[in-house]
Amino acid sequence: MIRVLLADDHPLLRQGIRTVLDPETDICVVAEAASGQEALDRCEETLPDVVLMDIQMPGMDGVEATRRIHASHPQAAVLVLTVHDEPALVQEALAAGASGYLLKETAASSLAGAIRRVAHGEVVIYPWLDLKAVAESARARPALSARQREVLILVASGRTTKEIAQRLGLSVKTAETHRLHLMQRLGLHNSVELTKYALRHHLI
Repeated sequence: MIRVLLADDHPLLRQGIRTVLDPETDICVVAEAASGQEALDRCEETLPDVVLMDIQMPGMDGVEATRRIHASHPQAAVLVLTVHDEPALVQEALAAGASGYLLKETAASSLAGAIRRVAHGEVVIYPWLDLKAVAESARARPALSARQREVLILVASGRTTKEIAQRLGLSVKTAETHRLHLMQRLGLHNSVELTKYALRHHLI
């Protein structure tokens, strides 16, 4: 029996996935999570074989949750299921330890097969995604740490350095240092360019 954890912040979508998987006699949904942190907690409690992971969720996103699950529960295969088809994001998820990347427009009839494949050690990528583009994008887009992604999203959302410091529990000086390091990492020069970068890569 393949034990599956559903991680998505939309209850209706989780219910729909359950409906799709219920007829499968070799697949069992053992838990649900509405955030990245909850996915980590449920993973610790239920030890699933496959985690079906959304990317955009409140708090910790799916990429960071994937990275942590891969580190603490390497026996659990993470299969990303998202609306985002940017090659750089695919690469980021795979680099974090995901075993597959599907779009939510994937046919319901294909989902169970994809779960079986990643559970048996295969890598599954949505057929329309161009793996060459993924590789090129990975070279063009520097990898960001979880903290750098948080700072980028907050800057792009119009937060001041003081607000970022308060939100992340940092000193203003540390928050400013993170922002400067982020600009250096991306080769950008100000908050406007950071915002454009975040928009271009669908981080906000």
